[in-house]
Amino acid sequence: MKRAIVGVVIVMLIGLVVGSVGCEQQTEDYNRLGIEQYEKGDYSKAIEYYNKTIESDPNYAFAYSNRGLAYAELKEYDKAISDYDKALEIKPDYAVAYFNRGLAYLNLGPLGWGNPEMVQKGIADLSKAIELNPEYADAYYNRGLGYNQFYHYYFKPFSEGMVGSHNLAVADFSKVLELDPDYVLAYAGLGNAYYRLGEWDKATKYYNRALEGEDLILKKVGEEGLNGVYHSRGRNYAQFQRTHPDAISDYEKVLEFDPESLDALLHLALFSITARDYEGALEFCNKGSRLVEAGVADPEMSLLYSYRAQCYSELGEYDKAIPDFETLFSYVEKGAAMPSGEVYQYMGFCYLKMGETEKAKQTFEKGIALVNQQIAAGGAWAAMGGIPSLYVSYWERGLCYQGLGEYDQAIDDFLKAREYNPPILVYGRDFYVEATKNLGIVYMEMGDAEKAKSYLEEALKRAELPEVGASETAKEIRELLSRVS
Repeated sequence: MKRAIVGVVIVMLIGLVVGSVGCEQQTEDYNRLGIEQYEKGDYSKAIEYYNKTIESDPNYAFAYSNRGLAYAELKEYDKAISDYDKALEIKPDYAVAYFNRGLAYLNLGPLGWGNPEMVQKGIADLSKAIELNPEYADAYYNRGLGYNQFYHYYFKPFSEGMVGSHNLAVADFSKVLELDPDYVLAYAGLGNAYYRLGEWDKATKYYNRALEGEDLILKKVGEEGLNGVYHSRGRNYAQFQRTHPDAISDYEKVLEFDPESLDALLHLALFSITARDYEGALEFCNKGSRLVEAGVADPEMSLLYSYRAQCYSELGEYDKAIPDFETLFSYVEKGAAMPSGEVYQYMGFCYLKMGETEKAKQTFEKGIALVNQQIAAGGAWAAMGGIPSLYVSYWERGLCYQGLGEYDQAIDDFLKAREYNPPILVYGRDFYVEATKNLGIVYMEMGDAEKAKSYLEEALKRAELPEVGASETAKEIRELLSRVS
């Protein structure tokens, strides 16, 4: 099964060390055979040989570290860490074992909205590796990835600590390039650092610089790492607008390298949905569905079902949308997907169009109950251990109240969404525009043309600002305005 490349470029830059001093020939042979199987990608077989190495010499630190690498490739990070612990117990100055244990902690985090305690442990181990080997470029690079996890433009205005983490990340990636000018993947690290800071133009410059050295990236980390850079640059372009042609081009490039990239298919589906090309989005979703059915993509990529259900809903194929909504909510019940009030609103809308008003009412009410819990926890994504996002929750609850025809509550929630809207776009989306547009729609449904027009004009004016660039939303708002009498 292929790993999806998401967000930052997560590249395991690992080193195999073979020791010989004081070792029996048999011990060396087993360790060598383990390395050979590791390099072939047969990690289970490699572990068998490392087990024999350790049976032959229980104090052979290199075998513990190498076995830890194999466990890490199998994503058995607890076992990997235990092996690195043993290697360091035997050889306290073993920089590579500190490095490898640091990577394992970062993966336990995982990189992203994970466990900050694990990321801190990873940074501490990478720092120890650097202390033992001040020219350890791979350690600086991965430590930079770790520092990148402690700030994000969603959290603006930044705390002093977040600014400090950004500066440390930039310093580490810069140090990598000082040590090795051909380590161009560090330019992508700098791109990620500025993307997370919210400086899109500067991020683009560094991604472009990294991709000037495609051959060097391929030599260093292979196609998966190169895909990660294209993905990261595409995500950065999408921050400007979800239909940015360069974002589409970058994700198409990812598919050239990896036709089984479900993540790229989902991004392209999202861009098509934003452009209201629902037939095109369905093609991407159905390709993803076939990958899931063939067992080559993660079956718990719930966005696949969310996007496809949304497309069917927009195309008026409500009977096809409902099964995808039900699949999505089965993942929610298993804890494999983040629940969304917006999805409940879409599903309730389908039931309304199908004439099943009681099911629609129950669906909207479930959405409201969910969002109530999320608001109590600080917002939709905060409830899942992520970023503060009250603006999303109020907007989604407003959609559900709107579906129920409870317009006073919907208006109140859309006004709150505007109040909490962050001072930046959220992946190419301005929730102030969305909430203002919805206020106009609510007043249209209430028959108050004057207020509807006022809110829609305000939404349009903001959507057309260069720094917002919500061209597709602006088109939708103009259509709504044409219907206001």
